Amino acid sequence: MKSTKLFCSFGALAMTLGLVAAGVPPATPGVRLTADTTALVMGGTSLPTPTPWYMDMARNQFIAPTHPGLDIDYVPVTTPEEHGPLTGIDRLILTVFASPKLVNGAWSGVPLWKLSGLFDRNADQSVHDGVTDLEQAIAEHAGSPQVIFGYSQGAAVAVAEKRKLAQKYPVGTPAPAIDFVLLGDPSVPNGGLNSRFPGLHTYFLLGTFTKAEPTDTQFKTTVVSRQYDMATDFPLYPLNLVADLNAVMGFLYLHTHYNDVSLAGSASSGAQVQTHGDSTYYFFPTKHLPLFDPLRSIGVPEALIDLVEPTFRAIVEAGYDRSIPLWKPTAARLFPPLNFGKKAATPAPIAGSPVAAAATGKTAKQSTAPVKPLAAAASPAAGHSKPPKAADHAAKPPKGTHT
Repeated sequence: MKSTKLFCSFGALAMTLGLVAAGVPPATPGVRLTADTTALVMGGTSLPTPTPWYMDMARNQFIAPTHPGLDIDYVPVTTPEEHGPLTGIDRLILTVFASPKLVNGAWSGVPLWKLSGLFDRNADQSVHDGVTDLEQAIAEHAGSPQVIFGYSQGAAVAVAEKRKLAQKYPVGTPAPAIDFVLLGDPSVPNGGLNSRFPGLHTYFLLGTFTKAEPTDTQFKTTVVSRQYDMATDFPLYPLNLVADLNAVMGFLYLHTHYNDVSLAGSASSGAQVQTHGDSTYYFFPTKHLPLFDPLRSIGVPEALIDLVEPTFRAIVEAGYDRSIPLWKPTAARLFPPLNFGKKAATPAPIAGSPVAAAATGKTAKQSTAPVKPLAAAASPAAGHSKPPKAADHAAKPPKGTHT
């Protein structure tokens, strides 16, 4: 089991965005969601049909907190969520690293040959076909406002649909009442793999990276990401191999555990919140480097890890520029700027945090109030990757600072 954890690294990101037109009757611009809303819930790679547990997680931790007081009908949407020929590796990663509740019943009745993933659609085709399936679900529930929820590859499908909606319904024109809630979104403008390497073709490995998601549409969007998750917080400077390896470990230990964070009540009390255009970003800091989670998994005392982790965190953070806001499209760069003659400093605080606001004299777009619907800034939440107990994922950063 230990060697399996170290062996499983890449596998589960199908990050491409196909565009399919939306057949939804337009509504008056600016009309927000009201009662009798429909939530269309999609899974992630190798999770084609959301299970009852997954539906509860999406509803209680993310959709209901951002849409309070609404009478919402939650509808699971089956999409391919394939990553051929590597879907079998994705399933192995989820089996080893994710919560058992996430995978319980996810592959019931699936024949062995199908579980292998060798005959699945590749990532690009899977996302393209996923948009078609989502489009059909949107049309079937066209009589009510809608919330589209996606995780990982499901988020890629949702972003593809958002792009098409934005093209079809420019700002200022009548548009359908559709909102988005995204987890583990690979198109986060600063940090997502699609944004770090726009246009890169990786073929069967991870598909085609597209580009940063739009934030200038009339479709309100909530995006939840975790620090060091490879899909959403990939290093700005990929030549920092320590930061890269930490992100890979973050994919295994964090990307598979978005159920450990929440926007509900006090659970959101540690996230850093940034709002820009149509999007509100909730960035959950990670207390411990996932780089050392394999050691924690085999019982290495935390006191020993604490001796070296601060040094490695400084090295990892050198692979990022935390002064850049999450909503700013930022591609990967070769080297950080050289500041000769200047004393080495701790990594810059993440843009939008209280520390960054204090450093720049500008007010950060976040508050300590309960989570508000969508574009309204909510109270921030924290988490870390320390396995295996879900309760251990609640980070408590020092007062006034964010790591």
